[in-house]
Amino acid sequence: MKNTAIRQLAVLIGMATIVSGCASYEPKPLDAAATRQRLDARTPADEEIIRLAARLAAVPELSARETFNAADALTLAEAEVVALVYNPRLRVARLEVGVTRATAETAGLWDDPVTGINLNDVSQKYGAGLSMGAQIALTIPISGRLAAEKERANAALIADLASVQADEWTARVELRSAWAAWTSAHARTQVVARTADAVSQIRAVVERMEQSGELPRVEARLFRIEQSMVHAELARLRATIAEHEVSIKRILGVAPWAVVALALDEMPLREVAPMESLRTEMVANSPLIAAVRAAYEVSEKALASEIRKQYPDLEIGPTYNTDGNEDFTFGVTLPLPLWNHNQQGVATADAQRELMRVRFETTIELQLAELENAAVVYRRAAEQRRVMESEVAPLADEQAAEIREIARLGEVNTLLLLESLKRQQEARLAIIAAREDEWMALIHLTALVGPARISP
Repeated sequence: MKNTAIRQLAVLIGMATIVSGCASYEPKPLDAAATRQRLDARTPADEEIIRLAARLAAVPELSARETFNAADALTLAEAEVVALVYNPRLRVARLEVGVTRATAETAGLWDDPVTGINLNDVSQKYGAGLSMGAQIALTIPISGRLAAEKERANAALIADLASVQADEWTARVELRSAWAAWTSAHARTQVVARTADAVSQIRAVVERMEQSGELPRVEARLFRIEQSMVHAELARLRATIAEHEVSIKRILGVAPWAVVALALDEMPLREVAPMESLRTEMVANSPLIAAVRAAYEVSEKALASEIRKQYPDLEIGPTYNTDGNEDFTFGVTLPLPLWNHNQQGVATADAQRELMRVRFETTIELQLAELENAAVVYRRAAEQRRVMESEVAPLADEQAAEIREIARLGEVNTLLLLESLKRQQEARLAIIAAREDEWMALIHLTALVGPARISP
């Protein structure tokens, strides 16, 4: 009786230990209303953004050597910090890393022991009813597969982190492109607004000349038509500005209707480093190349893990029998790798590693070609902008100034004056387009090279 009580107590303790180690389930329903409230509440002044800005203060590429100030209009550099916190794609990507991290933290654990009970009819042999046999089996991982699985899971975590860094860089590049388009739309609006003011002033003179009979009605109508067209273009450009602002807020991860002041930033003009230097920097710093390199390391660890699975693990365990004489036996099991020995797993992992190796090499090849093309586009855009600013714009301004001087002296040629205003506007808009092309080309070139390396 005493032995039976002890065995029962041991069983109860074992069951309690097993249950206490298991996770419990708690439902977590979705709440669309709370999601909307959190979106409404996001602002650039949130504490999480302020903390990130403080950590990045020493990184010129992110901080632009300025202090983050959420009280005034956001600069492009400050907006990048907001995007790193709230961009929707980045938030999802980081949670996906959490899944991989959970896998890495729990990889390489020993398999749970396996237990079983056998009931045998021993009435003919011992005159009793049933005998019970209980056994427990424990797997001893002598093959080294658990360590290999741990290394594989850690490599997958590193690869996912590299992928998030690539996503962060992509989000910053998208924000810069949207910002450049928004800034250019503002510049175009200012040019057209100045033209609208000039046309309005001229129209007042034209109407007086028409009333006095100095100007035919047909010519006077041209000014009214031109004024209507300019106002329509002005309305279109203002709507375009609103569209670009919505795009920027989408990238930032704030509500499209949120009141967020944005500061107009001029395009940073700079000399591009020599191509050989850009090629070297891109191979070293490109987040895309880094992500592909990390993915290759996963395939390396996966192959090593599949190779370790070829070797058997040792299974040991005692067996307790009550068939007349209570006794314990001890068993050892070792699978023999004669036929299978994980051939399929090894072959698949080996082919996957070769695929990732070629993918890494071709990624570098394609990125180098893209870099070369981006540099050509940038140099062409920079030269186009230089010609427009140094040659076309001065000629248009000079022409407009001479016509205004003629008009001041009393020789008003309304059609020539109108044509001069239109040409001056076209020249200024062409310069803005050239600056935008150069800015976009520089953004693309920078995107390929990658962010500046953080100094230790």
